[in-house]
Amino acid sequence: MRIRWVLRRSKSRMATDCCGGQLRRLFRRLPEVDEMVDVTCQKGQVTLGFRQLLWPVPGETSLRILIFARHLPPSVSGGARRPYLLAKGLEALGADVRMVAPVLPEDFRGVAVPHPAPEPDIASLPAESPGLPERVRNWARANLLLPDPDLRWSLRAAKAARAMTDFQPDWVLSTSPPESLHLAAWKYARHGRAKWVADLRDSWLADPLQAERRKPLRQRSERLMAGWLLKSADLLIAPTQVILDEAQALAPCRSALLLPQPGPDPVQLKPRPRSDDKIVILHTGSFSLSHDTRGINPALELFSKVHARDKRFRLELIGRLTDAETEAARATEGVVVRRPLSLQETWAEQASADILLLVAAERTEAEPGKLAEYRAMGKPIVCLGGGAWRRMLAGTDEDPVSLLLSMADEAVRGDLAGKQAGEPFTAAQAAQRLLDAMVRS
Repeated sequence: MRIRWVLRRSKSRMATDCCGGQLRRLFRRLPEVDEMVDVTCQKGQVTLGFRQLLWPVPGETSLRILIFARHLPPSVSGGARRPYLLAKGLEALGADVRMVAPVLPEDFRGVAVPHPAPEPDIASLPAESPGLPERVRNWARANLLLPDPDLRWSLRAAKAARAMTDFQPDWVLSTSPPESLHLAAWKYARHGRAKWVADLRDSWLADPLQAERRKPLRQRSERLMAGWLLKSADLLIAPTQVILDEAQALAPCRSALLLPQPGPDPVQLKPRPRSDDKIVILHTGSFSLSHDTRGINPALELFSKVHARDKRFRLELIGRLTDAETEAARATEGVVVRRPLSLQETWAEQASADILLLVAAERTEAEPGKLAEYRAMGKPIVCLGGGAWRRMLAGTDEDPVSLLLSMADEAVRGDLAGKQAGEPFTAAQAAQRLLDAMVRS
């Protein structure tokens, strides 16, 4: 950690040189200090006076941070956005960031730990239904490995991180799901004497993505595990208050921070040129592959009603779909199924669309991370499903069919931009808030 200090030069050059030598020896012995050091040099003697430092100074922090992530671009998983944007924001503030993940983006440093089940990337075909042997193996991993099937990979990731002898982090950050990454970060932090921040992107037990976790016996055993593990964290963070409340209930008295999902910087968005005059409704990401209770049928039924009354509309689906979802979408008039795209390409498509479609699982209390991306585009958002968080979106109390049809003329005139209120929360803001919390913890 770099300590910013002010040297008040003595009239004597010799005294100043002596001061510098003493400082170098002194700073090697000082513990980590979160304050400004005022240095006064008089007759070769060093006097230190401390005053409050507004930490971190933008662009000048030298914290070393190690991030464990199961999902990173070029993976098309929705979970790849948050660790990627946080790492970018931290680097922009001057932090030395290293990543531990199955695959590393070209612009990141760290260690790649190959996963036995590689994630789909932008070149992947639509998801195929697994055969019987693979279904049996999936069942065994999901039911016998706690807290999740990624447990063995997470432990290998911790071991690989310890092999980076040239990097000793001040903080270790693990982001879930999978929750087994918190175990990896805990093991590494304990071994390397670093502080640990646990980032819970989704609910662990209250509304788990993993269906097996909803069983009563599994709930009881994992509740004990989660409480024991998270109590060791120096800081808990989550993108929504609902998830943060759950984390604090599992690990009371731990420092906690609400850190909303960051979205792309609107200044950096580059919309893709349009090739026709269709009114494009866009949905990016998966449906049931992301959450088993979120199906594609509500989106197709909504669009069928809209398209039957106004042929100017077109629904575009960008992301990984199951075979059944692809077949249903292609059988619906006016729907275009497109291959998964890279993160930057996806943002370009969102910025060029007229209307953004968000499909959430029914009664989901935590807003999806995709909402942050959508809001950064400044376009109207039509939402299906979801919970109380929908109130932050304009027009959610209206019938979605009537709402879409009412936008047609404005879309043709190009007047829909800026219709969605709310300032986007950028990666830079998220990183600054996280660094502030690290200092306080």
